[in-house]
Amino acid sequence: MRIRKRELIEALRTRMDELGLTRQEDLATWLKTRGLRVHQSTVSRLLSPAGHTLSPKMKQVCKYAGISWAEFVVSPDPKTCKPVLEAVAAAWDGTADHARRLARLIHAASALPSRG
Repeated sequence: MRIRKRELIEALRTRMDELGLTRQEDLATWLKTRGLRVHQSTVSRLLSPAGHTLSPKMKQVCKYAGISWAEFVVSPDPKTCKPVLEAVAAAWDGTADHARRLARLIHAASALPSRG
């Protein structure tokens, strides 16, 4: 399952800040006190921007940290991608002409390189 890992890491780091955890070792210790055995090296890998798949361990860490990992899953079906649907709904004035112009804009944007 592909995820927007950089955004998920940012959410996890925000949660660490909220908990007063400044180091990866602190997060590993905090998780252990809640019953999830995670080595510091595993936390380090989870907080690395390398890779874009959601591991079972990342799901567990998110659960214990109170983060909904499902929000960061890359959905291949645009009909299930809430941010895209909300953006189109907010931008579209309801006319056929505007729909065509928005579609052209989206197609043009899809040619831009992805920022990962």
